[in-house]
Amino acid sequence: MENRVYYIDNFKSFIVFLVIVLHSSIIYMKDVPEWWYVIDHSKSALFSIIVLLLNTFLMPSMFYASGIFTISSIQKKSKYIFILNKVKRLIIPWLIGVFFLAPIQVYFYCITRNIKIDSFWKISFFQNGYQQCHYWFLSLLFTFFFVSAMLFNFFNKISVQINENKISNNKFSVYFILINTFIYFIFSLFFSSEEWVNFKILLFQPVKVFIYFNYFILGMLCKDSFIKTDKLNFKNIMKYMFIIFLFTIIYIITKSLKTQNYILIKLLFESISFNVLEFIIMLLLLKISKKYFNENNKLSRFFTDNSYGVYYVHQYFVLGIGLILLNYNISMFSKWTIIIILSYFISNILVNIFNKITKR
Repeated sequence: MENRVYYIDNFKSFIVFLVIVLHSSIIYMKDVPEWWYVIDHSKSALFSIIVLLLNTFLMPSMFYASGIFTISSIQKKSKYIFILNKVKRLIIPWLIGVFFLAPIQVYFYCITRNIKIDSFWKISFFQNGYQQCHYWFLSLLFTFFFVSAMLFNFFNKISVQINENKISNNKFSVYFILINTFIYFIFSLFFSSEEWVNFKILLFQPVKVFIYFNYFILGMLCKDSFIKTDKLNFKNIMKYMFIIFLFTIIYIITKSLKTQNYILIKLLFESISFNVLEFIIMLLLLKISKKYFNENNKLSRFFTDNSYGVYYVHQYFVLGIGLILLNYNISMFSKWTIIIILSYFISNILVNIFNKITKR
């Protein structure tokens, strides 16, 4: 059994909590996507900013954390046993999710639009209404695991070289951000940054999918070797916050511009600001987790053990509670808070009960 890295576990559980914050915020954002499953009549630009900011670093962080033990897992087992374990861990839950659970989310959409659906069959995997919903993460993550296993010898050699020929943290960060900025910019010339491509078994955003893979590779090859906490103090945290604030402003401005004039300049600044934000925010959260939350007490273990299951089921409580609250005349901020707290609490309780039952 692998030695646990407690701060990574705590980091992942916090990221899953922020995913709930993200999905709860979409219900009330001002420019909410028309396809979102539950939309409240009350809207605020504040929630649009929250969604915009969370969307920069949440998925890269999840892919990064998922990649950390890939090489050591394959070394301890074999690439084929490793893939088989990932089939059990990811593909079987993905199949259950897309066949039996995702149609429920589509049904929420139909309820809020007064669209009559005679049966779930019409919004199933085999029909035009099929969606993967948030389970797209599982199939894409499995693809990353599969590629890394098939190219294990290549990645293992690179990992050894990285550990033997260390480069400075500053240089590494700049190179990594520049590579991802280039990818984002090139793909933005052909696709909208929020555009999704659906291949039935894979659902992803073309502009971001290779960046996600880079973060997965970052976790796999470097683990946490670039995360130094010796200089993490209030002053340096404020420096990080200033960078985040500055590039958040740039990102919001570039994303909100609708003009086609100077489109290349707009895309360039959007690419730079997006990739600076996703890396800096993730790095800061990792540093804070490593320095202050590198522990395994009973409470943290409760949340870390449940985090995967919470991601898997949370959406039904977010949408269900959001749907119920449509009929209540209270502030959107109160509704938002209620959704986050109840969804996170109920998801954790149910997942914890399920884990206990399956371990018997």
